[in-house]
Amino acid sequence: MKTLYLLAAATAVIATPAFADESSNNHDVAVTVQANTPAKCNIAADDQTVTLANYDLTNDTGRARGNVGTTIGNALTGLNMKAWCTGGANGVVLTRTSLQKDGSSGGLTDSGFAQNIVYDLALKIDGLSRSDRSDDLIEATEDGTGGPTVGRFGPTGAGATLTFVNFGDASTATSVAGAGTLPRASYDTSNARLVAGNYTSTVTLTLTPGL
Repeated sequence: MKTLYLLAAATAVIATPAFADESSNNHDVAVTVQANTPAKCNIAADDQTVTLANYDLTNDTGRARGNVGTTIGNALTGLNMKAWCTGGANGVVLTRTSLQKDGSSGGLTDSGFAQNIVYDLALKIDGLSRSDRSDDLIEATEDGTGGPTVGRFGPTGAGATLTFVNFGDASTATSVAGAGTLPRASYDTSNARLVAGNYTSTVTLTLTPGL
C-alpha cells in the first residue's frame, strides 16, 4: 500500500498605499492574504499483512477453491482501512498479484501441478460513488493497472472506511507464470491440482491526489 503526503505552501502579499502629509485623518492599510493547499491523500490500516488462518486454498479434490477472492477481501476489510483525499480529481488504482507458491515462478510444475491462483477484488469507499456505475464499487483489479478518477472523500476523523469484496469470476488455478498485476483476461484457467505449500499475493491500493 502506498501512502502519499504533499506539503502545503502559503504566501502573503501586503499592499500599502502611499501616504500623504500627516493629517488628522485616519490612515488605512489594506492587506491581501493569499494562501494555497495542494491536493492530498492518505491511507491508514491497522496492519499491512494478513494471514488466512485456518483456510485451505484447495477443496477436497486438491483444486483451487472458488472463494479465494471473498476470503481475501474479508481479511483486508478486517484491517480497518481508512482513507481520505482533499482534491476534486483523485486517481484510484487497485491491483493484485496472483496468489503464488513461495519460491516458485508460477506456472505449472514439470509434473503438471499448478502453483498459483488468480482472483479479483473490488473496492468500496464509504460515502463515495461513481456516476458511470449503478453499484457502489469504486475500483476493481480485473483491469490490471487502470483506474478511475474520483472526487474528494473522508472529510472527518481518520477518513472514509474502505471495504474489499470479490469481483467478477470465481478464483481459479492458472498456468500463467510470473503474472504480476496483469488484467484477468491475461490469465488462463487450469484444472490442475495445486502444489502443497505457502502462497503469497500482494494487493496494492494507490491514491494519487489531484485538483
